[in-house]
Amino acid sequence: MRNRRRYPGSDFKLCMDEVTVETLRVIKRLGLSNKDQVKVGKVSVAPRDLVVSLLPEPKDLAGRMHGKTCVGTLAKGFRNGELRAYYIYNVTDHEQAYRELGVQATAYQTGIPPVIAAALISTGVWRGSGEPG
Repeated sequence: MRNRRRYPGSDFKLCMDEVTVETLRVIKRLGLSNKDQVKVGKVSVAPRDLVVSLLPEPKDLAGRMHGKTCVGTLAKGFRNGELRAYYIYNVTDHEQAYRELGVQATAYQTGIPPVIAAALISTGVWRGSGEPG
């Protein structure tokens, strides 16, 4: 992980279904995740760039995704000399997010926290740095 030096002990995990995992394995086996340019006829292209250009835009997935997605953060640390751990998570249903806002769940989970933060800051509930209030 790129930020291990900056955030010691940090970790990132992503859960994917077996079809997605196998698809990524095939892409890798075929060399389609390679960043190096290859000559195809009269043009050069990086296989990875070609694959990415063929993927749908996230906005175009709205209304076509089903199921739920979960994003969580496990924060551990010491307070008053005592180890504390808090797990904060959000489960969002793709279909419900689409019905309510016309977006898929991942966009919902990405956009809502900054909107809430902006509302708290603009109303004076959250000022300066540190904890709200």
